[in-house]
Amino acid sequence: MCDDMKRGKLLFVRLKKRADFLRVGRIGMRHVSPGLILIVAPRDVINVNPSEPTIGIGFTASKKVGNAVTRNRVKRRLRAAVIEVMHH
Repeated sequence: MCDDMKRGKLLFVRLKKRADFLRVGRIGMRHVSPGLILIVAPRDVINVNPSEPTIGIGFTASKKVGNAVTRNRVKRRLRAAVIEVMHH
């Protein structure tokens, strides 16, 4: 895992590597809706310390979303929204 972000009492671990996404996708549960696929897996899948309140989170965007600038903007906004919501 890479890039730990301390936000209050939660530690957000960003999933960045393809292997991390594949592992979560293989083991996790899926919820599919138009425009978004959410995959959730148990904490031990993301290889973090179980004693800390940790959430592993990662975003990908396909080329259907738009060019690289648009995809990066979408991912930045999703990260910001999730971090904002998870603190409440």
